Amino acid sequence: MKQTILIVDDDIAILEAVEFLLESEGYNVITLSNPEDLEKLFDIDEIKPDLIIMDVILSGGRDGRKIAKDLKKNKKTKSIPIILLSAHPAALKKLSKKEADGFLAKPFEIEDLLSVVKEGLKYLQEEKS
Repeated sequence: MKQTILIVDDDIAILEAVEFLLESEGYNVITLSNPEDLEKLFDIDEIKPDLIIMDVILSGGRDGRKIAKDLKKNKKTKSIPIILLSAHPAALKKLSKKEADGFLAKPFEIEDLLSVVKEGLKYLQEEKS
């Protein structure tokens, strides 16, 4: 069964590039770009991702770090690995494991993205066993 990855980013070019790359690697990909759609993250039964990739700074003043922290506190979503993306490397240095399971600075190399995704999914498998 294909693993499902949810990508949350308001930059459509990044969203589409990551979606294409992950689909070409055999993953099922769901994307969210509209800040109003972020509420779907908390109705996780509908989406059921195995991994979430989310930008730190989202449009509409949304903070990906706060959303990730809230997801980690939620009983239904706390075990889903979260990878945060940021074009501001300093922002990534301030993040903790309470907020995310992986971090990636934009722009990133394809190999780095695939590596952090595989690590996140490996972490998920270890948690389940």
